[in-house]
Amino acid sequence: SSAASDVYKRQISNAPYNVDTVYGSIYAVLPSIELVDSRYEDWTTIGVNNLIADNAVHAHWIYGNKFENLKYFNFDDHQVDLFINKKLIEKAEEKDWADVDKELETSPTWLRLYQLLPRLIVENEKVKAAELDYEAAVEILKKTYSAYYPQVTITYGHNWEDDRTPSKSNIAGVDSIKNDGKHGFQSSITLTQMIWDFGRTNSLIDMEKIKAQQTYFHLELAKEDLIIEAISAWLNLAKTYNVHEANKKVEANALKTLSMTIEKVKKGEASKLEQLQIEQQYRTFQTLTMTSQLAFDSAKQRFQNVWRFKPLDVPNMPVPIADILGLIPDSGASVRGNTTLKIADLEIEIALGQLRYDDAEFRPRLDGKLSYTEKEGELGGAFNEQKEEWRADITLSWKIFGGFSNVHQKRSDMAKLGSAELRYEDVVRIVNEQFNNAWNNYCLLYTSDAADDTPCVDLGGRRI
Repeated sequence: SSAASDVYKRQISNAPYNVDTVYGSIYAVLPSIELVDSRYEDWTTIGVNNLIADNAVHAHWIYGNKFENLKYFNFDDHQVDLFINKKLIEKAEEKDWADVDKELETSPTWLRLYQLLPRLIVENEKVKAAELDYEAAVEILKKTYSAYYPQVTITYGHNWEDDRTPSKSNIAGVDSIKNDGKHGFQSSITLTQMIWDFGRTNSLIDMEKIKAQQTYFHLELAKEDLIIEAISAWLNLAKTYNVHEANKKVEANALKTLSMTIEKVKKGEASKLEQLQIEQQYRTFQTLTMTSQLAFDSAKQRFQNVWRFKPLDVPNMPVPIADILGLIPDSGASVRGNTTLKIADLEIEIALGQLRYDDAEFRPRLDGKLSYTEKEGELGGAFNEQKEEWRADITLSWKIFGGFSNVHQKRSDMAKLGSAELRYEDVVRIVNEQFNNAWNNYCLLYTSDAADDTPCVDLGGRRI
């Protein structure tokens, strides 16, 4: 219905998302079968714009009846029945799903890099930890806003009141002391509302906002680092495999050359010294093959640690398409917008916010309080009596002296500000160095015809 649709639209618009909000926004689930096909013969060459516009490679989507009551639907364990023309063809039990999962884990068939990255990001522990850090920062920010809400306190107890009143007499030696004791039950409820604290809470809220934003950038940085780590592991595995295969071919050719040389020596067509030289070359190539084997094994282990599955068919690894690695650049990139720089810059903002909070420490605070109290027994006036009290107060409090604690706190925060500024300068230097080195390495390695139009290093009339 349209009403239900409006409800789910409002839920979907409430970011940030977590498992509960996404689950609560699902209206229904439909069992479905996707037939994968592409309208391009080689869609890896169509470019990023066409790839985004096409969005997928769906030929057909076959779906069953929708299931709306999700409280009784187990996404992790449910039966799937296949019907064709209303005729039951096959039932999929839990064992069948286990076989499918096992096949996915052991199948040598490779998925494309862009197909594997989303699952890797969602399931990675570093990203999950960064998401929880961001959720914690948001909750702390919400807690800071609670200072604007009224505080309600309820008390109940058994109280004793003892009065000791000395009285003097005009007659010497007859002074007396009057003792009066009362006891009984007392209960109260008090509502306290901050009216104005002259910007102290605002400064704290601003600081927590910056901290939450910084935590979000840490989340983005964790995703960026994971993607770079994953792509590097992918490319490094392909690279070490190719190097190892090349070394094996060179070693095999060297072995053939050595065998031919030995035969020549036996026939007297070559010297023993030539055989020793060829044998030394073969031993060198043999060592290179062993070294490349170790590098290849290490790359496979690294790939498995990052991607969480064992590469079984390395020779058929798909090469990442240009769109996933980025378009071919024609100039060095600017460091503006770098996530690491944003985090370092917000560190300065947090230090400045802490100083503003320190300055607000000695500002006055205006509070309103409304309380209701019930006293029973002797506290109420007499035995088995009850007394009620209503009280309303508006209080202005102003801290004048705090034992120099604020002075030392402010000095500490000023030192933290200086430290944050120095760290930011260091991060700028490091990021600029990384960007420049990356661009220079790209210029040195990029040797295609397109490099002729790139302002890179010119060696002998050709830019490489």
